[in-house]
Amino acid sequence: MSEHYIDECPICRQGALIVVKTKDRNAFLVMCDDCESQWESPEKAIRGAEPLSDEVGVVDATLEEIEKQGWIGYIKNL
Repeated sequence: MSEHYIDECPICRQGALIVVKTKDRNAFLVMCDDCESQWESPEKAIRGAEPLSDEVGVVDATLEEIEKQGWIGYIKNL
């Protein structure tokens, strides 16, 4: 998965929160690279909101795509 992360996962406390996009490429999500919990925004993931109930298939988002989405400010390791 992506080398760019947002924070530590609030669910498993082991994985990194990364930005991904759905396989149909219509939506961006934040996902834990360990437990695979998913959220619809960085804010919800960081504050530990309830993750999405249905996991969807995802692919990595590029740094350019993350920037276009407006989420580049959340990336910690630039």
